[in-house]
Amino acid sequence: MKKQYLFLILVIYLIGCIMNLCYYIVIYGTFFSMQYMNAILLLVVAILLIFNQYYKK
Repeated sequence: MKKQYLFLILVIYLIGCIMNLCYYIVIYGTFFSMQYMNAILLLVVAILLIFNQYYKK
């Protein structure tokens, strides 16, 4: 059960980080920022998949 709670906390934290980045991109909305955001989203998805595989074991 503890691992599930830890995973949930991690997901909530990552969502918070994404919301914060979206806020900055709205303010400093440039083409570079959009490319940067796409890279971060891919990284977050990769991290979540890795954690999901880790916790399944």
